[in-house]
Amino acid sequence: MDGQKTIVIAVAPKSQGIGAILTLLFGSLGLLYASVLAGLIMIVVEIITAVLTMGIGLLFTHILCLILSIIIIAVKNKNLTK
Repeated sequence: MDGQKTIVIAVAPKSQGIGAILTLLFGSLGLLYASVLAGLIMIVVEIITAVLTMGIGLLFTHILCLILSIIIIAVKNKNLTK
């Protein structure tokens, strides 16, 4: 042997169900479970939307967060098997 070591890092897949429930309950804060960056971006988007539409636009951003959560977790889980 020439001193090389193989390091394997095991990462558990995230649950789409938990991601969907967290996002349904907490909106962009629940999206943080799927992706911290996406969650932070959507928090800013929701604040701006809430101010500009007096809160009505949050219905649409909440649904967008839910869809993003499911897609992001599916892609991350698929990349774990590669």
